[in-house]
Amino acid sequence: DLGMAYMHVAELTQDPADKQVRASLYDLAEQKFLQALALGSEQVYYHLACLYSLQENGPDSYHYLVKAYESNTLPPVSDVLDDRWLEFVRSTPNFQNFIRSIKATEDGAIDNLEMN
Repeated sequence: DLGMAYMHVAELTQDPADKQVRASLYDLAEQKFLQALALGSEQVYYHLACLYSLQENGPDSYHYLVKAYESNTLPPVSDVLDDRWLEFVRSTPNFQNFIRSIKATEDGAIDNLEMN
């Protein structure tokens, strides 16, 4: 929760002069998220994906989106597509392929349920 608070405060600092303050807050958020991860919290994968997207770090953001999906902690696809914190990573080809893959998997699961 403290990591999320740091991210929210960082997002409130929009003045270009506050870039260093925002970067420091993002670093604090990352530290808290990694501590939570070390303690076994898999829900933090999605928060790390958001954090790295805000920092325009596409590869790490994508990595943690995949980890969230694999650990079954990814929010519904509609939420992922609307999350403003994922705006940067959404523009990457990896993200587009990821969403297509999830939708195809979900459609296949629905088809399998209908057959039974």
